[in-house]
Amino acid sequence: MTEADLDLLDTYLDGELSMADSQDLWHRLDRDRELAAALDQLRAERADRQLVWASLEPAELEADAWSHRLTRVMRRRLMMERVTQTLRYAGAAAACVVIGFAMGWNQRSTITVGAPTGRTGVSQVASAAPSDVELRDISGRQIATQHFDTPQEASDFTAAWNNLETVQQQRRDAAIVPVGVTEEQY
Repeated sequence: MTEADLDLLDTYLDGELSMADSQDLWHRLDRDRELAAALDQLRAERADRQLVWASLEPAELEADAWSHRLTRVMRRRLMMERVTQTLRYAGAAAACVVIGFAMGWNQRSTITVGAPTGRTGVSQVASAAPSDVELRDISGRQIATQHFDTPQEASDFTAAWNNLETVQQQRRDAAIVPVGVTEEQY
């Protein structure tokens, strides 16, 4: 038995031989008992392999259950990816807000009483309505205008602000600094 004969038998069992080649093989099988025995052995080996592979395949119910579990796991993963992506965007937005507040906090100007004399200040606007109060930063730039319903409320606010500035200046002059605060921060 040659290797070419075994290849011919495998091709025959695969159903890939032409009709003429198959008839030639049948005539040889009738005459050659060794070739017929090899064909029987190859058929038996194929049948054994099919039984082994068939025994390894799950039953229909098992395959359906496994398929449903796999589908459920994949859906859960997809949902988690969506949630994770949403949380990343929310975290990025929150980080931007925090950074914005931190930058604003560091760049803020302390508002104190006094006109553009190198100090920040609060003063009533002469040209605007008598119930508007300008808030200025240390370089004298207007940073806000506070509107009040009556001129008396504007005057009270200005007086209270001036009083607060005076008290703060007295504390600075007396070198009374709250615990945990440096003089530069105060």
